[in-house]
Amino acid sequence: GFPTARFDVPFRKPERFHDREGGLPRAKRQRLEAFCVNDFSGGALFAGASRSFFRSQTAAFGADALAVNFVLEELANLVLTDRRSYFSAHLFGPELGQAVQQTITSYFAAGRRDANFATAMIDAFTSRPEVWSAVLGTSLRDLDPWEDPQRAFDALTLKAGALAQSLYDGLGADATAQLLATLRERYRGESFGLAELIAVGAELDPDLEELFEDWLTTVDLPGFVADEGNAFRLPDGPDGAPRYQVTVEVRNDEPVPGVFRMTTRIGEGGESSREDSDPVRIGGQSAMRWSTVLSQPPSGIWVEPYLSLNRDAFRVPLPPIEETEIVTAEPLEGTEEVPWSAGDPEMVTVDDLDDGFAVVNGSQDSGFRLAGRGVDRETDQGLPLQEFRGVPREWSRATSASSWGRYRHTVAYIRPGEGEGRATFTSEVPRGGAWELEIHLPHKERFRRARGWGVWTLIVTDASGYREVTFDAGAAERGWSLVEAFELTGGEVSVSLSDQTDGKVVVADAIRWRPATRGNGVEVEG
Repeated sequence: GFPTARFDVPFRKPERFHDREGGLPRAKRQRLEAFCVNDFSGGALFAGASRSFFRSQTAAFGADALAVNFVLEELANLVLTDRRSYFSAHLFGPELGQAVQQTITSYFAAGRRDANFATAMIDAFTSRPEVWSAVLGTSLRDLDPWEDPQRAFDALTLKAGALAQSLYDGLGADATAQLLATLRERYRGESFGLAELIAVGAELDPDLEELFEDWLTTVDLPGFVADEGNAFRLPDGPDGAPRYQVTVEVRNDEPVPGVFRMTTRIGEGGESSREDSDPVRIGGQSAMRWSTVLSQPPSGIWVEPYLSLNRDAFRVPLPPIEETEIVTAEPLEGTEEVPWSAGDPEMVTVDDLDDGFAVVNGSQDSGFRLAGRGVDRETDQGLPLQEFRGVPREWSRATSASSWGRYRHTVAYIRPGEGEGRATFTSEVPRGGAWELEIHLPHKERFRRARGWGVWTLIVTDASGYREVTFDAGAAERGWSLVEAFELTGGEVSVSLSDQTDGKVVVADAIRWRPATRGNGVEVEG
């Protein structure tokens, strides 16, 4: 596209650039850079240049060579341009139009306007369930690029690309450049193996061996969990500026180590700003406490894994900050290890991705159920994917950073029906007695085309029979909300959510049972 690109169009009124830093010359250079960075059709100039600095002079060999070379090429590109690139010849087929549409959706509808188009392309292609299936089913060492070239390339982009990004962010640009320079100096005109790479990396960071071994040779991934964070106002600083303390405990419930960042957003809308923490490494089945001091109350805190079973970033719930309550405490910044525990054993939670979740559509039943077969379009654990195209007629799956999830944060949702469509959460409560039923709601604006959350109908069934209750989703806040308390017999209990509502959408995110506390004002249904 370079010979026919209209670079003159943005500069038809050059007087607009006179007051900008660098003036018109810098603006033209930035426009050219943006064109080269965002060209996914093979014209990414910087990606090609980075190969000349490293890949054309030395390369890895052996069983890990495909993944190692990919990681090092990504690192070279990051050092030179601070960006990743994406190009695959297999894009240029009958599905190219759909690929571009997915990328545009990721770039605009998913709020990625602060990213470059290549980043949106990477997100759109590597977030597909079939790519995750490849990553979770085959190690990068055993990946066969000849069996399915496009899927293999996307699996490399997802997993090896995340490894490269975490190394670059953790080591920094200078140390990453030193790693590449040392490899090139020692092995120019020759090849090297994974052991040689690890030996060179150990001179900069002794933990690199564990990262490379886990990410390249196994299919194991960490899984991050963060319960409600803590936020309060500290005494004003020496300069009189307000200070707010935020702390979040993040658990890794899987036995393998991982890496994540914390993202903090202050303000709303066009006035908001975002800040990312340094990468945080966490061991298997361990927990870290992350702390920061802000000058304004946070509007949101997210955990952003580089690569984990969570797949996407997820929001950490925070309590409202009482401005009039000043807590005298030592300000905390940074991370520290804290004791790990597997969570509250008294709570019984069912998510839309659990085995205990199933859906039945109404009169237009398409046959979709969890683990459904014979579906000829892309699905996510048996449900069709529908992220941003309005409210679906049948139960469909969408991601939401504010939804509940053990690792992945998704929901199933549907437009109003006649009550025949149902989403059912089935679980086992360990004993009979009084139990409180809670339902989780994501951020309602995530489903901005589904305005009008109304009253939902739920049916609770156990060995003693069934009870029908209503829940006003329109009046409920984001997060966990109490539905009602019930006297249960113990054993299997199901909660069925109907598609019948006076609103415009029904969302099945998660439910949980907790032992009822008598005397707290909650009536218990028999």
